[in-house]
Parts: sequence; structure tokens; C-alpha cells
Amino acid sequence: MNNEQIILDELRALRTTVEQFHSDMRERVATLEAHDRDLYGNGQPGRVAETESRLSNLEKLWARVLGGAAVVSVLVSLLIKFAL
Repeated sequence: MNNEQIILDELRALRTTVEQFHSDMRERVATLEAHDRDLYGNGQPGRVAETESRLSNLEKLWARVLGGAAVVSVLVSLLIKFAL
């Protein structure tokens, strides 16, 4: 085998490796894009938006619970003060 043939064979092997790498990368990017659409939505709210909405609702509920507990504690304090 001469040097030119060896170089050509190495280049063919390298080309096959690069093509396989590109194919793998395309598959991985497609998978990441699908996960991205799932998380952030594709024209519709994704899971991140839904989670933010649920968290906001929980924060509002917590504020109501704390407000209710404050009112109850004031009423109990007034009841104890004036009942005794």
C-alpha cells in the first residue's frame, strides 16, 4: 500500500466517524428541543408556567392562612382580656 492509499483510507474512516457524530448530535438536539417544549411550552403554557402559577396560588393561600391566624389570635386575646 502506498502512502496516498493509507491517507485516503484514514480520511474515509474519519469521515464516517464525523458523520456518526453529527447524526448523534442531531438526535440529542432533537431530544433537548422536545424537552424544552415540554418545559416552556410550544404556544401553550409549559410545565414551568404551570408550576409558577401553582406556586403563586400557594403563596396567596399561605398569606390568607397567616391573616386568619392573626385574626383568631386577636379575638382570643380580646376574649381572654374581657372575659376575665
